[in-house]
Amino acid sequence: GQQICETVQWPNDKPYVIYGYGVVDSCSKLIIDPGVKVYMHGGAGLWIYKYGQIEALGTVTDRIVFQGERLEPEYQDLPNQWDRIWINEGDLNSKLVNCEIRNALIGLQAQTLPFTDGQPLSNCTLELENVRIENCLTACLYTENYRISAKNLLLSEAGQYAAVLTGSGQYTFDQVTIANYWDLDIRQEPAFLLSNRFADINGATQVRPIESSSFRNGIVYGNNGNEFKLDVDESANPLFTFEHFLVRTDQPTNAPVHFPVQSTIYRNLDPGFRDGPE
Repeated sequence: GQQICETVQWPNDKPYVIYGYGVVDSCSKLIIDPGVKVYMHGGAGLWIYKYGQIEALGTVTDRIVFQGERLEPEYQDLPNQWDRIWINEGDLNSKLVNCEIRNALIGLQAQTLPFTDGQPLSNCTLELENVRIENCLTACLYTENYRISAKNLLLSEAGQYAAVLTGSGQYTFDQVTIANYWDLDIRQEPAFLLSNRFADINGATQVRPIESSSFRNGIVYGNNGNEFKLDVDESANPLFTFEHFLVRTDQPTNAPVHFPVQSTIYRNLDPGFRDGPE
């Protein structure tokens, strides 16, 4: 009946293979050193339970990688090889720096635990810096009632959304590229969806406010006609702005409250992407 709090550190002395779910329990912390490779067995995942914490702090030359355990060439870009990294609410920020997450069902899911009363907005912030998430069957980044701070974020290739931000939230995104050219099936969903609605544990739709948020210096593009979608109930007074963004969309982007500097919003122009080194 007693809670055991501990800090566990994974040094870069061997690869780590997870079967089932690796769980960081409440008040515990997982530190992952630069260069660590984390391999997931089929259906496996990493769960940072509420009030747990993760710090995966890679470097530019020693990135931390989360992927499936199959290393044959034919599995290199195959999605749905493992489940997800799931992070719940807490009081201490979790942080991923210079990390790659690939070939999951959902790459990174940050949300208030569904069984929490009222599912309030998280107190903590998930910090992402120089993070790349790609080739996920459902979504690269999925959030619900969470605070996200992201800088130099790349989200690419998802069977549904590359990024879907739902419910309440507080977001600071700077220098983000969201590119969804998924070609394994027909995709109806946009690459990017921002909504202040979410379905609670009982299936009822809840509408929540979005706290003061900014999205700056980004691209949202893909092979569908509408890759950028806002689905917000304005009665909840969602507070967010976009500046210096190129988007592919058929939605209007001229509302001053959300697009205050029209000269910095570019619509349906070729982003000029090029294949780069892996």
